[in-house]
Amino acid sequence: MRKVWTVLALSSSAAAYVLPAGIQPVPTAFWLLQAGSEDMSADVALCSKCCGSANAEELEASVAALTATGRVAVECEPITTPDDPQPLKTKTKTAPNPAFLAGATAEELTSFGPRTFLLPGGALARVNEFDFEDGGTGSRVWDAAIAMGIWLARNEELFCGKSVLELGSGTGFSGICAALAGADVTLSDMAANAEATSSTALAGGSATAVSTAALLPNLEANARLNGLPEALASGPLGAARTLALDWEECFGAEPAKTYDVVLGSDVVYEGFAVTALAAAVIANTAPGGVAYLMSASSRFADASAALLVLLEAKGTVELETLTIHNSFGNTELVLTTWTKEEVA
Repeated sequence: MRKVWTVLALSSSAAAYVLPAGIQPVPTAFWLLQAGSEDMSADVALCSKCCGSANAEELEASVAALTATGRVAVECEPITTPDDPQPLKTKTKTAPNPAFLAGATAEELTSFGPRTFLLPGGALARVNEFDFEDGGTGSRVWDAAIAMGIWLARNEELFCGKSVLELGSGTGFSGICAALAGADVTLSDMAANAEATSSTALAGGSATAVSTAALLPNLEANARLNGLPEALASGPLGAARTLALDWEECFGAEPAKTYDVVLGSDVVYEGFAVTALAAAVIANTAPGGVAYLMSASSRFADASAALLVLLEAKGTVELETLTIHNSFGNTELVLTTWTKEEVA
């Protein structure tokens, strides 16, 4: 099944929505990233104002104000339009932001279409999710990935122009956000295997039979959906490509390439594959490079002891507590920052 979606976008000249006449973008959720005891009352008030917008002009202004705060991502409902063959336009990035995507087409992998997020600063990120049986926990966008996307948008200077590897990319949301921030990104996950097998690693600790058939194809499709080239070119927009990577193969390995930055969102799951994850982080991070792992606190608690011991043997670790809030509740998070020791 194929549908065409026209999505909320910002023009390169002003904070204005480029949509067919008579169609108004509809925010469906607001994602607020809170650091420690940070006061977010002003952000909550802006969200309430946006929800109460009386017309398109007020909505436009309030969403622009939200993305300018640096702490709020606005998730928008995909809007169906008559079939439009116009391909995704190449994205350019200028102040105050980036994107012109009116009339964009997207291949629908689920009945809901791409999940669409306006990140702080105005960058637009879209990803398709897919059936759990074809990728297990990698088939959807988790709260930690959205938190990482907001955090990346707030800290673009850490990623712009850097080589970045995202481990366990799943839908690729975090890595795509890094590429939108100007990074040269490699999105990685398990190689495609159409045979469903019982996998605690992919099925979140259960014995559910899942395959990896859709992981890499969906990563590739999501990178192209966001107009990201495979190779870094001149200009502020980054690049993204895919890589089949099994963490188990990273023990004692000397990879062909190491990266300035390694990312992972909710890749720590109740102790499963923690030693393999640590091996992947250590092997793929360049000397003096940095890894950032965003994890739900509830999942991190059971895995942190073993993970931190392994990472601290090869570098320094810092932990920061955060909370991601949305319209339905909140998730407590831990951001692990690991800096690999320099070569003597």
